[in-house]
Amino acid sequence: MTSNDDLHPDVVAIDAMISERFQMVLDAEHRAALTAVTRFTSLRDRLIEIEDRAEPVTINTGSGPHHGVVTAVGIDHIVVEDASTSVVVALDAIRSVRR
Repeated sequence: MTSNDDLHPDVVAIDAMISERFQMVLDAEHRAALTAVTRFTSLRDRLIEIEDRAEPVTINTGSGPHHGVVTAVGIDHIVVEDASTSVVVALDAIRSVRR
């Protein structure tokens, strides 16, 4: 193995440039993969993630907002609970989800 001290300065500079550009490409690929996953993730998939994290959310529906934690995700509904109530919300009634 050769140390950088034994290499021509131009080779060291080129190696550093290639390493930096390789890392930039890896970062760009990672961002693109995350974007693709987000685009192809369904509302139900996102609600399952929210349920797993036990995050407080606001679920907006045509009948108004529901605040609490998603405690169950079914095929066509979710359950949102706060300190005193539990509400079943149909997935097709959900207009937006805010964390």
